[in-house]
Amino acid sequence: MSATLITDLTNQINKYWAPIWKQELMETNLIANLVSKDYEGVILRGGDTAYVTQVTRPDGQRKAIGSGHEYFATEKLTTSRIAITANQVFSAAYEFDSLLDIQTDLNKNESVIKSNLMQAMSIQLNTYLYSFVNATTPNATVTDFNASQIAALRKFAGKKKWMTNKEWYILCDSSYYSDLLQSQALTSSDYVADRPVIGGQFGMKRYGFNIFEDNSAGLIDVIATETGTDVEDVAVAFHPDFLHLAIQEMPSFEIASLTSNKQFGYILVGKMLGGAALGHDSASLHQTVFNT
Repeated sequence: MSATLITDLTNQINKYWAPIWKQELMETNLIANLVSKDYEGVILRGGDTAYVTQVTRPDGQRKAIGSGHEYFATEKLTTSRIAITANQVFSAAYEFDSLLDIQTDLNKNESVIKSNLMQAMSIQLNTYLYSFVNATTPNATVTDFNASQIAALRKFAGKKKWMTNKEWYILCDSSYYSDLLQSQALTSSDYVADRPVIGGQFGMKRYGFNIFEDNSAGLIDVIATETGTDVEDVAVAFHPDFLHLAIQEMPSFEIASLTSNKQFGYILVGKMLGGAALGHDSASLHQTVFNT
């Protein structure tokens, strides 16, 4: 009976949790939501590779009428590919004394177990993605993150010729975001009309950037480890193409008995495969700001 129940519960979890898992994960994880996920291929198992193909823009030409305008030159079509290998396993697991604990949770409208497992994997994914951020040549003496700092980032984006085919973003830690909230020119409806929304969070749109607060440990800890900065005052401005992410369409869940370990109880584990790769000219497509 126990083996049958384990199989039945595992099937229920994979049927009802897995299909909506990726959507919910993207909605609750800011950086995973915002970086590029335009790739070719499918991630089914570890080691699978997806690709991003970029086509080089031709130079084109201009001729005055009467100066050989009836002839044109061609340019060789060239492409470059970025490989994204699913070499990361994101997982989270619980131990239970009884299967009744899992059954009870599954009968709830909002599963606490599912939410906690998803949050745990989301934190791991978040930290992984922030590890790609280059913090070696940032603007590193910013004590007050204000309009002038955003204007400086806008200048950086303009000089680096960021494409406008996708939105631009700034993710701030709570300290920097608090600085912005104290600026009437950045928050007053008299100055700011657009209120972008990501994952249910309202942001602000200024100087061409959609600006959001990210209080995750990934933003602080990864950059702090890289740079030796303080535990607050960090922001990252980026074009989505600075980083490409590929993850499984659906994770997998499994319930197993612990009796093979001579232990009473059960485990429930969730696993998701994925990987990320920096885009071409990645260093030109993002910039970090922090206070040393």
